[in-house]
This record gives sequence, structure tokens and C-alpha cells, in this order.
Amino acid sequence: MLIFNSCGDNVIFDEKDIKKYPWLTPFITNHEYINFKGVHNIDLGVIRFNYEVSNDKIREILCKIDSVANKDQWETINKTRSNREFSKLIPEMKNVNIKIKVDTVNNIFYFVVK
Repeated sequence: MLIFNSCGDNVIFDEKDIKKYPWLTPFITNHEYINFKGVHNIDLGVIRFNYEVSNDKIREILCKIDSVANKDQWETINKTRSNREFSKLIPEMKNVNIKIKVDTVNNIFYFVVK
């Protein structure tokens, strides 16, 4: 019996990679951030990334994200004080979900794109 087990093909996902996804770019290009880190699981098609912002910009950035989602006709699945979830049918892909969680203690925005 032969069993294949894969941990997934994870590659580093950096700021330059976002430009490959024009529908994702507006969510992060309209504000300042530092310490961008990300990973793309090729097998699962999941992109995870995060970045830090200054504490006084969190609300402003969330408003900009909401504005982008509304302008680009993303469906709002969930919206709380520090979380967002959007969904949209992207023609060249399929239904895409973007989950955003804000760590208000460390001022970090976490994104999961499926």
C-alpha cells in the first residue's frame, strides 16, 4: 500500500504578488502599512497575508476597505467592529471570499483569501 501525503505547496506571497490579482489590489493600495508578510498555498488556492498599521488609522482603513468593497460590488457576508468578510464571483476564478480580521492590540490586519 502506497500513501501520498502532501503538506501543501506554500510559497511566499509578497506585496508585488498582489498586483497579479487586480480585484485584490484596491483593498490594500490606498493606505500605508509596514511589515507585510504572506503565504500562498498553491494546492488549496488560499492566500494569507498581514501587515501592521498605526493605531490611529485602523478605523480609517476599515472605512476605505468598506468603500472599495461597495464600489467594486462585493457582497458583505459579515461586518463587525474588527472583522469583515466579502464575497464576489470573479470571472477568471470562481466565488472568492476575503476575510479580514483586525488585531486592535497589535494593529495588524489579517487577510485570508479563498
